[in-house]
Order: sequence, then structure tokens, then C-alpha cells
Amino acid sequence: RARSAPDAIAEALIGEIRSGGLAAGTPLPPERELCERFDASRPTVREALALMQMRGFLDAGGGRRPRTTRPSLQTILLAAADHIRDLMGDAEGGAHLEQMRQFIETGAAREAAMRRDRLQ
Repeated sequence: RARSAPDAIAEALIGEIRSGGLAAGTPLPPERELCERFDASRPTVREALALMQMRGFLDAGGGRRPRTTRPSLQTILLAAADHIRDLMGDAEGGAHLEQMRQFIETGAAREAAMRRDRLQ
């Protein structure tokens, strides 16, 4: 599936954050500059910024320019909780959630076993 313009803009900016081109805590350029840079409308740029905020790469609000940030475990878990809540609404979703739980537990057990061997 082709990425939408907001997705592409968000990914480009997230790539800069990951690479260190935009350090955590750095204010983003004004919307006008982002519109020019990505040849996009303000609504498109705003949607991209909302995606970044939802993924934990942007701290916005308080009447100031949005600042870059790195996702924390807390922001990731809060976002996952919203998705889990949505999945719990039907039987198929519950089955998917159980599969996800088993996948995570298996990986966690494997990681614990590897660390145990290294520590002993």
C-alpha cells in the first residue's frame, strides 16, 4: 500500500530524530517552513505532526512549538493499551490478543535465558 503524504512526512522527520539530525528537545521548524520543505498543505503537515505525537516522537501543546522527543516505554505501552482495548471488543480480537501474549512471553523467556547464561 502506498504511504500517504502525512505518513511520508512523519517518517522523514522521525528518521531525522533517530539519526540525531533533530536532537531530542529541539523545537521543530514552524509549520510554514515544513509546508515549503515537503511541498505540502498545512492540514497535511498537521496530520503528520499528529502521527509523530501519537508515536511518541513529538511533544506538543502549551501554546509553544512542538519539540522532538524519543518514545519512552510508557508512551509505547499507553498506545498499545488503546489498541488492546479496541481488540477486546470481539472474540477474534481476544484470540489475537492471546496470540500476542504468547509471542511476547516466549520472547521474554528466551531473552531471560540468554541473560542468565551470560551472568553466570
